[in-house]
Amino acid sequence: WNVITAFLLLSFAGFLTYLAFPAAPPWLASDKSLIEPITRVSSYVWAAFGIHDFPSIYNKISPNPVAAVPSLHAAYAILFALYVTRLFKNRWRIVAWIYPFLIWVGTVYMGEHYLIDAILGGLYALAAYKSAPVVERWIERTYKKLLLRAKAMLS
Repeated sequence: WNVITAFLLLSFAGFLTYLAFPAAPPWLASDKSLIEPITRVSSYVWAAFGIHDFPSIYNKISPNPVAAVPSLHAAYAILFALYVTRLFKNRWRIVAWIYPFLIWVGTVYMGEHYLIDAILGGLYALAAYKSAPVVERWIERTYKKLLLRAKAMLS
């Protein structure tokens, strides 16, 4: 349950941050001439696979194609590595950290996120990881209290 709780905490925290601070990713800021021009490398990658209008396809299936802060790409990768590190005591715990590193480099290089977005995503992941057990204990206590009240009302 701990993984699910952390994942949900992370997802909701990211969504609430987007509502409070709807920041533009680098490619969008560049399109609006707010920053120097950048190349959205991901469009070239998709074109190499024969998909020539991926942004339009993604915009139709994604509820929020432009959220930037925090980078949930980076956050989910860090959360994954944290749990692998906790579960394994062998080389997999080291190998697991290659994934977030590549996600961070890739999202920044492709113009999808700024480095600060990735750093904040990592901090959000760490916060969700650390707070998940606390939240679970709170839910369990609350559930037990509700059960006791319900039993008392039925008696």
